[in-house]
Order: sequence, then C-alpha cells, then structure tokens
Amino acid sequence: MAHFYGTVTGQARTSGTRRGSKKAGLRTVAASWNGAVETVLTHENGRDVAEVRLIPWHGKGVSRVLYRGVVDPVEVKQPLNLTLTHRHSRRAAVAA
Repeated sequence: MAHFYGTVTGQARTSGTRRGSKKAGLRTVAASWNGAVETVLTHENGRDVAEVRLIPWHGKGVSRVLYRGVVDPVEVKQPLNLTLTHRHSRRAAVAA
C-alpha cells in the first residue's frame, strides 16, 4: 500500500507519478548539467523521514546533505526559507 506519493512535471503534457510504501520508501532525482538534487523519503522508527541532498550528475556537482529530518511540522525546529526559483514552480524549499 502506498505511504508516499511523488509527482513530476516538465515538457510532457501530462505529469508522472510514483508511489512508495513504508518498506520501500520513495527516491526522486532532478538533474541539470551542473549536478542534481536527490530527495529520499523513508519510514524509520514509526516516523516519516526526509533527506534532501545535492549529488553529482554525469561527473558534475558535489555531494552535500541539505536537510535530514522528520516530515512533521511540529518537530521541525528551524523554518525553511521558501523562495520562488522558477516561473513554473509554485514554491521550492531552500535550506538556510
């Protein structure tokens, strides 16, 4: 049964979706010519955990964790800095 749900939009006319279970989790990668951003959702010890990191893509970019923590607004200690990054984006979280 799906616990996580992801969507992707781009040049295609329709969006794509993927589901992930508590056991399998959900991993997404969005890449440019200068590197990529990876998002991983897992279920650990009864809690949903997110990890967002920069990763190399075809030899370009760096490896760096931007955020790792629970997906629970009550437990998030520091607010994320939300900024518009692209004309098609509604919002994008940028680690402070």
